[in-house]
Amino acid sequence: MPLRPTDDEEIDIKLAPMIDVFMLLMIYFMVVSQFTKMQNKERQFEIKLPTAASAQPLTARPDEIVVNVDKAGKFYVGEEPVTPEQLQQRLQEAQKNYAEQEVMIRGDGGGNYQHIMDVLSICHQVKITNIKLANTAKSTTKPGATN
Repeated sequence: MPLRPTDDEEIDIKLAPMIDVFMLLMIYFMVVSQFTKMQNKERQFEIKLPTAASAQPLTARPDEIVVNVDKAGKFYVGEEPVTPEQLQQRLQEAQKNYAEQEVMIRGDGGGNYQHIMDVLSICHQVKITNIKLANTAKSTTKPGATN
């Protein structure tokens, strides 16, 4: 087994894989150096952080706003009657305070559907997208049947 190549043998060095490995290592070291710079900025002061038994957010999500629509088409927020303008103002304020504000619309089943569409339109105008329509499950038992 000769250690030196003879004249008729050529040494073939593949440069493409070596360049690929070099580039990957260069990218790796660039990224790692950025992370160490960020960590050093955070840790430039020796601060011992306090501990807590359970970590919870400081503010809770607001409750959903329930809009009731009676058979006559009157709007109620909770038990308080409101006009469409007042409803729009309340929903706009709620949306400003919390962008993901939920609205539950409870409409009377025997009422005109247009009143529900009016509330949906108000929600759309104030850019509330998290809307629920309340309903009850239809009974599957036959009338007169006992369980």
